[in-house]
Amino acid sequence: MPNDLCDSLLVWLRTFDVVKYVTFTSKELTDGLILSSVLNEIAPGWFNLADSLKENINDNWRLKVSNLRKVKNAILDYYQEVLELDLVQFPMPDCNIIGEHADEEHLGRLLQLVLGCAVHCDEKEEHIKKIMGLEEHVQTGVMQCIQELMEYEMPRNMGNMDYEKKLELSNNELENANREVEEYKQKIHDLEIQIQILQESNDTLHNENERLELKCKTDQNSMNHMMQSQGDDQGNVSQLIEDFHAERYQLELARDDYKIKCETLEVGSFSKICSV
Repeated sequence: MPNDLCDSLLVWLRTFDVVKYVTFTSKELTDGLILSSVLNEIAPGWFNLADSLKENINDNWRLKVSNLRKVKNAILDYYQEVLELDLVQFPMPDCNIIGEHADEEHLGRLLQLVLGCAVHCDEKEEHIKKIMGLEEHVQTGVMQCIQELMEYEMPRNMGNMDYEKKLELSNNELENANREVEEYKQKIHDLEIQIQILQESNDTLHNENERLELKCKTDQNSMNHMMQSQGDDQGNVSQLIEDFHAERYQLELARDDYKIKCETLEVGSFSKICSV
């Protein structure tokens, strides 16, 4: 198995709750303890290996190999007795090489078997959903591992069929799985488009709200200015009226004075006429 596929499986392994907050490298998987915890999360009713595995074994590669063999055998038993699948000509991982040398190719094969348990167990939809949530290049690597593994899987009730017939059925299952993957990808794509549309609508509404708020402020300022202007105009009119009344009063006074003068002149003239 290429190292990049093993790296993808390591990233996938960190999606499990039991190791989500645990920092580990490929070497730290070689004692089998983390793999045992992950398998227990996949199928807790089947994988109960904790009591049978040695802990705190450090670099004792023989104890590592012992643990890894127990993990591997439990996986193969799960395939046969629970999943009712045989792995025909699958390149099995060598536990000796993993335990002694931390070989990533053989470790990747073991992780591939763990992956097979996850995508076939009762909670497979949840595990597939987590895979679809990985980064695209990681997701591609994990899906490649699943497809390769399925090429070797044969239902146990097919034992009497010839190899070509088994291979044909296996390829059909693989095609169906690929279709399901494409359907998942299309659903994700459709959801992303809907999210984008909703985001654009939200942005439009936000901008329209800001525009209306600004218009309200502008209209309010205009209204205040108009009311102030009207107040000023009203004050000017009142002053004009007062000035008009004052001027009228002065004119009336002048008129009255003029009348008095006229009457005085008329009296004077009449008196002069009478005296003549």
